[in-house]
Order: sequence, then C-alpha cells, then structure tokens
Amino acid sequence: MSQASTDLNPESSSSSRRGLVAMLLVTVPFSQIPLDTYTPAMPDMVRELATSASLIENTVTVYMLGMALALIPVGMLSDAFGRKKILLSVSHFWF
Repeated sequence: MSQASTDLNPESSSSSRRGLVAMLLVTVPFSQIPLDTYTPAMPDMVRELATSASLIENTVTVYMLGMALALIPVGMLSDAFGRKKILLSVSHFWF
C-alpha cells in the first residue's frame, strides 16, 4: 500500500495518531519528574553537602542545559528516521 492510499484511509491514521498522542502524553512528564523531586531536596542538599545554595542551583541549570542540548541531535535524528522510531529507541535506552 502506498503512502497516499494510507493517508486517504482516516481510520488507520486516526488510530495511529491516538497511539502517538498517548505515547507523547506519557513521555513529556518524564523530563519534569527529576526537577519535581530534586527541587524540594535542595535545602537538605545544601546542608548535607556543606555547600552553597548557588552551587546546588547551578546543578539545575546544568540539567536544563543538558536536556535542551540533547534535543538538537534527537530532533535531527527524528527528522531523518521518523519520530516514532527515535522516540521508542530513546525511551528504550532511557529506561
């Protein structure tokens, strides 16, 4: 079946879109979970590690920069090979 004929079939594209939307809705919060668990522990980390608050806050900045910079090659790969394949392979690697 060609790509044009599958695009004309709304049932196949609708179920595929629903699956993709469900996968994205599950995936998107995973980038936020580390920050939600890390941020409340920051005052304890300052005390336990005997360091300054600004140094601990810098680790959050490094994490955010790492996440932002990781999106560049992953975006390029998803454009080249398809978003679903890259999302599944990255999530397999991550978990």
